[in-house]
Amino acid sequence: MSKKFKTAIIGSGLIANAAHLPAMQVLKDEYDVVATADMRLSAAKETAERYEIPAYYEDTDQMLQEVKPDVVIVSTSNAGHQEASLKALRAGANVVCEKPVALKYADAAELFNEARKHGVHFFPAQTERFKTHRLAAKKVIDSGALGEIYFAEFESLRRRGVPRWGFFHMKEYNLGGPFCDLGVHEIDHMLSCLGNPKAISVSGSIWMKIANSGEELQTSAEQGGAFGGIHITPREYDWHEFDVEDMAAGLIRLEGGKTINFKTSWAVNLPDRWTRSYAGTKAGLLYGNDFPMSIHGGFTGWQSDTIPQVYPEDDYHEELPFPGHVGLLKNVADVLRGKAEPVVREEETLNLTCIIEAFYASAETNREVYCADITGENK
Repeated sequence: MSKKFKTAIIGSGLIANAAHLPAMQVLKDEYDVVATADMRLSAAKETAERYEIPAYYEDTDQMLQEVKPDVVIVSTSNAGHQEASLKALRAGANVVCEKPVALKYADAAELFNEARKHGVHFFPAQTERFKTHRLAAKKVIDSGALGEIYFAEFESLRRRGVPRWGFFHMKEYNLGGPFCDLGVHEIDHMLSCLGNPKAISVSGSIWMKIANSGEELQTSAEQGGAFGGIHITPREYDWHEFDVEDMAAGLIRLEGGKTINFKTSWAVNLPDRWTRSYAGTKAGLLYGNDFPMSIHGGFTGWQSDTIPQVYPEDDYHEELPFPGHVGLLKNVADVLRGKAEPVVREEETLNLTCIIEAFYASAETNREVYCADITGENK
């Protein structure tokens, strides 16, 4: 296939405008964006005008019927991922769906099964996998330099970083808070680095303590994740609507005795902190958003710390607010042309989604939840 992929977008908010569309401009020889849709027609119209997209819609079914796209980007709020993806798959389109693709294991499985049924592909948009520091960490781990990794941990803490646009803060639309927004990226990447060990159980806690209090500390759109700006006229934010967690923490037990510990927040009285660490039998690895990767081990009998000089690949677009989307959409195009396999695999996404479901079940019931009870393996 040499022609460009006719592409349509469902969900014309920030992530479409700041991430997917700039990435497809970089990959203009692969993608031809012909239509965009949104439940707010004004958002679809603004997006179409900004990126010179020929058509915009409020009705997704009408768009799919009239446009008949090869590829559909699903960038709605989380609660809309399932319905929009199924509609696009059933229309015969390959689907790229923003994360998390689902909060229930059975729903994620249905998406991959539906893709197979219709002879198309379903691609989860776990775009952090394609960032320079993430690729470097995976390369170090895959080399075996750390030995057997038995413990991993991450912190993704925004001191005051509630997204104040769209529907992120409303459970009806987004289903969850920072765990869905930030934690899911981190867990996905850690599972990938660890070789996707099967999840055994999850113990989780969530809190809603600050973002629903009416407290007004100054913050910025960037602190809320709007890197490069919001792009479209935002829906007015009202803290009274906030009904998802503003902080989450937990522990994930994996096969082979491995454990992931974590905490993530949109609002917490602690400094912003973004760290990832892995403890192995030969060495440990630590990196963050504002400090370089370091490897902690031994050298000729001494404790020794190494700081690799990591540089981005030549085709990495650091100038973009969301550079990982270029890597994802390049992989999508290569898969559709038969030149590559998906980087984000079905079995990884199902493992991740089982963790998501177990996490929220654990937080609700205040107990450890076993993944086999979710997947049906205990039946």
